[in-house]
Amino acid sequence: AVVAGSTRDITNRKHAEEDQQRLSALVENSVDFIGMADIHGMGLFLNQAGQELIGLNSQETVRKTNIIDCFPVDERPFIEEHVLPTVMKNGAWTGETRFQHFLSGRIIPVTWNVFVINDAQTGEPTGLGCISQDITERKKLERQKDDFMGIVSHELKTPVTSIKAFTQVLQ
Repeated sequence: AVVAGSTRDITNRKHAEEDQQRLSALVENSVDFIGMADIHGMGLFLNQAGQELIGLNSQETVRKTNIIDCFPVDERPFIEEHVLPTVMKNGAWTGETRFQHFLSGRIIPVTWNVFVINDAQTGEPTGLGCISQDITERKKLERQKDDFMGIVSHELKTPVTSIKAFTQVLQ
């Protein structure tokens, strides 16, 4: 019975390690920003795509960074006064916001899905997790579409206005 119990224990541990390796590979190979912070907002982990997106160069730097520092100064009051209290109250928040690249200062529009991570034993909040996507290209396409629609709308109105003016002259 002891041998069977030990074999089962080792097998379970091996499966858990394999699951952990798969999860780690999934996170590290994602093109999305995937990160974790402690309950006070200090960084614990940020995958490679996230580090590249905001200009951090190591996990050591991540651990010295508060999540609020990832946002442009004008965005921080919204994050501190609305988003983070909502996360703590409801367990999560998803929406569009902006990150700021630490080195270049470039503003990066993103979707930000931030959520509470609870202790498995106590259920108490122990940290925050987030998954974000850079939506710079989507925003650029939306602006181009809006610009195009504005031009089309203007062009459509112009002939109608000219025809109305011409008609009034004829009367």
